[in-house]
Amino acid sequence: MERLLAGESTDCKIIVRDRTIPTHKLILNDFPYFKIKFDEQSGYNYEIVSEMVKYMYSFKVKISTENVEDLLKISDEYEVARLFEKAQKFIVERIGTENVFDCLTLTEHITNAKLLKSASIDYILDHYSELESEKKLSWDLLKEILHHEKLNQRITNINAENADELLDIAKMHHVKNMTEAVKNFMNQV
Repeated sequence: MERLLAGESTDCKIIVRDRTIPTHKLILNDFPYFKIKFDEQSGYNYEIVSEMVKYMYSFKVKISTENVEDLLKISDEYEVARLFEKAQKFIVERIGTENVFDCLTLTEHITNAKLLKSASIDYILDHYSELESEKKLSWDLLKEILHHEKLNQRITNINAENADELLDIAKMHHVKNMTEAVKNFMNQV
């Protein structure tokens, strides 16, 4: 790793804004998305790109609450699957009443985050009575929660038509937030 950082024997560079990360084509070829280059339009700062490249060489990464969302996004975009799974697991282990809606909303932008989406929905269904949030979720996410298998197993008289009907009622009454929608739904069945 030290030789890499010193730029010894490298045959490729990743340039992020005005800084350069020396790399090897042999390593980058193991990651499908690296057939394209990073540029100023990538939207990731040097530290995030550098952390991903270090991971590609050593399979070690420093994930923190400050960098996990960017690591999740960049590893999804550049198809670094193991880093993507590590970042998802890091977030899942920290899901709580204060961040569960943010975690679920994040999955709308990162469609491969199935573990995170499932864990977020499970948490909402297991802790709906404790949730207090003004966070707004899309109707698609609300519908996904109402159709979730775990909810269907708990409530025997629910079916897809009931869930759609309740979703329509929620839209008509301008339900303002996810907590209100889930609580109203759970109270009606």
